[in-house]
Amino acid sequence: MLDFNHVPFVHPRTFRPLMAKGAANDPRVPADLPPVTTAALHELSYASETPLQIQPRPWHALVERFGDADVYYNHFLYPNVNFISVGGYVFLVQQFDPVSPDRTDVHFTLCAARATQRIPALPAILWGHLKGEKRVLDEDRVILEAMQRGLHEGGPVARHGA
Repeated sequence: MLDFNHVPFVHPRTFRPLMAKGAANDPRVPADLPPVTTAALHELSYASETPLQIQPRPWHALVERFGDADVYYNHFLYPNVNFISVGGYVFLVQQFDPVSPDRTDVHFTLCAARATQRIPALPAILWGHLKGEKRVLDEDRVILEAMQRGLHEGGPVARHGA
């Protein structure tokens, strides 16, 4: 999310507590940037890494983790896909499919890092992660739908914490 107000204001209870101190963007609103009038297709996708406080879980020792950093990896793939990894332990693909002007279907695909041995609790572990992702999505949906209702040509730049 390019809006630095997103995490502190939209996810203060779900996502923000997991972020390392100082990792969230500065919540002050900067001067409006000039509008982007053109962009090459490859410029519309980007990746970010945010330090995250990942609590060790017993099952973490049973998988081949991607990398060795406690990081929230987020790859925004234009136009409608997010590929996310929480510390290299859990991977999520979010796909947003607009169906009509007032409806978007959201598809989640979730998996864990490759297991080095059988993990009997893996379905429950992934179910817990999926429920957490749904809570975050619900927070996003409420704020984004409210912002969208106020969008109009010539209107001010919308910021999540405004």
